[in-house]
Amino acid sequence: MKRRMNLGCICLIIAAFSLSGCATTVGASGQGQPLEFETFLLNGLHPSGVPVGWQVMRNEGEWENFWSQHSFKPAPEIDFNKYTLIMVFLGRKPNPGYSIKITDVREYRDKVVVKAVETEPQPGALYAQVIVYPYDAILVPKTDKPIEFEVTKEDDQL
Repeated sequence: MKRRMNLGCICLIIAAFSLSGCATTVGASGQGQPLEFETFLLNGLHPSGVPVGWQVMRNEGEWENFWSQHSFKPAPEIDFNKYTLIMVFLGRKPNPGYSIKITDVREYRDKVVVKAVETEPQPGALYAQVIVYPYDAILVPKTDKPIEFEVTKEDDQL
């Protein structure tokens, strides 16, 4: 009987440490909970007219309004009951050495933080002299929390 009780206590203690460890890891470290996201292709969009910066679309009305200003094609369908669309646009750039990529999305109690890497041309490298309009777009699980953005820059690693 004593052995069963000790084993039961040990299991309870291990479970308590496991649970408190998980909560501490996410809460105390301030790293937030990673959110899964998927790339969303903006086929038919004319990015030359899109303002530089971030765009967040949370409903069909916002999306239709945005799309009608920047494309003559029908807007790609998005289920805004399930998703929030996040887009970033760098504007006009002189060559394809410029790019932007959303790399991480984390949810905190009071906000969502989107991290992106902006790549700039490698000094001294040769690029085709072609005007480009770099952008990236993703779908994240539906959220009404404020969205903050963190962008880091790096040189193109040819």
